[in-house]
Amino acid sequence: MKTVLVIVAVVMVLAMAAPVLAQSTDYSKMSTDQLYQLKQQGVPPDQRNNLESEWVKRAARMTPEERQKYQVPYSDADIQRMRQERTSPAAPGQ
Repeated sequence: MKTVLVIVAVVMVLAMAAPVLAQSTDYSKMSTDQLYQLKQQGVPPDQRNNLESEWVKRAARMTPEERQKYQVPYSDADIQRMRQERTSPAAPGQ
């Protein structure tokens, strides 16, 4: 029984520490590939602004080839189109 209580206590401490540890993520030290993967997978809501801020900095310095690779839009029309594609329900059979 003591072992179970110790395990539960450790899990609770880790769960409480996770948000604090997540806030300390330094996205500037990650590669662009790593950032892109995180953008695709999603990050906790409290980290979205930090990730997006770093992504915008990187996108501003990207070559045309990198913009294509990471699907960075070139214009406001491209941004709108990409947002619509992300929020539209998938077609049947996809």
